[in-house]
Amino acid sequence: MRCSAYKSDGTPCRGEAQEGLTTCWSHTPENLAVLREAGRRGGRAGGLGRPSVFVAEIGAVKKTLRGIASAVLSKDPAKRVNRADALAAVQALNGVLRALDIERRVHELDEAELLLEEMAERAKRERAS
Repeated sequence: MRCSAYKSDGTPCRGEAQEGLTTCWSHTPENLAVLREAGRRGGRAGGLGRPSVFVAEIGAVKKTLRGIASAVLSKDPAKRVNRADALAAVQALNGVLRALDIERRVHELDEAELLLEEMAERAKRERAS
């Protein structure tokens, strides 16, 4: 038997109803807290516990910055890097970090917007009933 609930876009849910119920697991009120917690963590992990893309990219930039610092401060002339070249590279990496920060903020605003839309829709349904 199909779930009797409707999705947020107004289309009928195509999930299978749980045994003895008319709704699927996702539309059963008892599971609302679990779904909220999962949604709250959305975007913070890449799935299956993998870190988000922001964490991975920031880690790569940090590793590169450490390498540049090590090369500039190296006592070995063969490993040493020109300070002007190192400065240019660090400035470029600062640009990358700034772009990542902006991207993260946009992502957070998108999440907040979705949450507000859900809250408004929920309030609208509660007023109607």
